[in-house]
Amino acid sequence: MPDRYDHIFIGSSPHHLLNAMALEAQGKRVLVIEEKDQVGGAWSTVTLDELGEVEIGCHIWDYSPAVYDFFEEFLEMKLETLSPHPNILYGKKRYRYERKNNILYFTSKLRNIKRGKISAAMKLRDKKYPFTFKQYTYKYPKGGAHEFIEKLQNKVNATSLHLQQRCICTGLVVNPEHIEVKTENGSYTCDEVHIASFSPVPISINGEETVPETSAFQFTHVHMLVEGIDTLDLSYTRLYRDPIIHRISDVSSQLELSGRHLILAGIYPSSFDHHTEKEICEYVLERMKSLRLLVGNPVLKRFWFNTYHGTLLQGAAAESVRKLHPNIHHQRTINFTLDLEEQIPYLRKHLMR
Repeated sequence: MPDRYDHIFIGSSPHHLLNAMALEAQGKRVLVIEEKDQVGGAWSTVTLDELGEVEIGCHIWDYSPAVYDFFEEFLEMKLETLSPHPNILYGKKRYRYERKNNILYFTSKLRNIKRGKISAAMKLRDKKYPFTFKQYTYKYPKGGAHEFIEKLQNKVNATSLHLQQRCICTGLVVNPEHIEVKTENGSYTCDEVHIASFSPVPISINGEETVPETSAFQFTHVHMLVEGIDTLDLSYTRLYRDPIIHRISDVSSQLELSGRHLILAGIYPSSFDHHTEKEICEYVLERMKSLRLLVGNPVLKRFWFNTYHGTLLQGAAAESVRKLHPNIHHQRTINFTLDLEEQIPYLRKHLMR
């Protein structure tokens, strides 16, 4: 493995892997550094004992026909329409998932009014929460993140792209002729560096070190193996104003379960201050019954909790990194499909020639 590259990507999110392959297809020498033994960033998986491998958390691909079509063609992966239609539960009311931005639009206006920001509240257009009355069809891989990342890994393996896993980046040093990427395994030099929202590192320019301001996060999920469900009215549901659950999805199709169901729920970490793991699982099932997401007499057979930790670079901090040096690039990776959408023509040009 050479020490000098044209481009180095820190983090192996799907965005980074796709852009790294596009540069490699143009004859560039490219290295991707990943601190874990799995590629995919937040699209990682977990093994549930003898049941097999399944995605670690609740995911949905926001509506983007361009992204859907690209992945079906490039990865030769059939996407399935989510059924029943994904939805939002705001209190006790259920809405189609595409109404999420409408709800957030109005709540942001009310928040601005309460804070006395009348001019902001009076603006009709909101780039962050675009208002829509359209109805969309949402698609997702039947095998979830496991199938998605496996097919993406196969594409990476078919290139000369260099991938260094279990390698932690400790900082960047910008020199007049190159950028040095320091890791716990040694140093590499390159012309340009790409960092993601989930992989910020200290950056030293002209002897002055900048440590990007980040916020720590943790996503806690529980996989529940359940019997006794007669009807399950669930694909993906986002919950607002619930004290314990923030999202639920049915990931049963990702494994062979012989009539049983695998429910995946995102749990607020503060829930563990007052409840045991078993109590949280029982609450999720009772809440689903009360919301008519399931019908029957569910019996919890087994459950597995996991927590994904990380740090996030966003907002003004992310913008400041982009301004540090023209050869340090920050890849926004907050909304998977919508952040990728504008890159699809470029990716098609270089990856599907």
